[in-house]
Amino acid sequence: MHRYLRKRFRVTVFALVLLVISSYAAYRVMLDPRFVNEKAQLVLSEMLGVNVEVHGATFRPLSGLYIDEIVIPVVHEGKRQVLADLHDVVISHYLASLFTGRMNIREVRAGSLSLNLARAANGTWNLAPIIDTLRSRPRTQSLLPVLSVDNLKFAYHDELTLDHEGHPFDVEVLGVHAAMTPRRGQHVLDLTLAVDDPDLGSWQVRGATVDVDTAKLKLTAESNRLPINDALAARLGARGREILDAYGPPSGGDVKLMLYFTYQWTIPSPSGSASKPTYRAPPSLRAFPLSP
Repeated sequence: MHRYLRKRFRVTVFALVLLVISSYAAYRVMLDPRFVNEKAQLVLSEMLGVNVEVHGATFRPLSGLYIDEIVIPVVHEGKRQVLADLHDVVISHYLASLFTGRMNIREVRAGSLSLNLARAANGTWNLAPIIDTLRSRPRTQSLLPVLSVDNLKFAYHDELTLDHEGHPFDVEVLGVHAAMTPRRGQHVLDLTLAVDDPDLGSWQVRGATVDVDTAKLKLTAESNRLPINDALAARLGARGREILDAYGPPSGGDVKLMLYFTYQWTIPSPSGSASKPTYRAPPSLRAFPLSP
């Protein structure tokens, strides 16, 4: 009888200890903000190959991570730049992965995203470190989770495309709804973009893809009917104004813009020697005058 009671006592003590440990682990994972921030920062940094900053993360086992802000910095031409700044982020995961001690991300949804894409005079992109990380990933692994953004602000700075005074091409696009989907078994990301900018109007974007194996980004975009005014000229910058002067109506009126964008840099050779970035052509922006 006493032996039976001692055995029951040991089982009870073991169960209580296990419960305390499990409760503490659950607290750290679900309620401790510092631990959740550190874990989210580690997972996202490993995924992208850069040191991601995470602010205001909370974890809910059944629905995923809720994050106030994610900052993705890069070092480009020896300077720190913010490549992307996301707000109001929800990261959904595969629930079964939690039992393995990992969190496999299924989808990322962001309320807003500021994306700052830049190309230096030597043809290098600030996006290159992330592309290099994705290229090294096995095809059996998904490159990235599905991403959707309700409100994207896109800024592009290109020191290869200059106006007649030698100024770089700069443009900013507001009001973009964006989605990114990785192709299964391929190193290709398909982009879906819908643009409704207050000054640049609505745009249809076709064939937007990122091929990670060949490091190639391409898209074609066509605007709706746009009135030529000071707001449009200011948003297009000096290079855009040159295009309007060259191809647009001689005196005011409406115009339709077409953007053809393709970029590719060389990939490492099989011997492992370093590759030199190269570019195919600067973005081609054409203006087509429209009759009243």
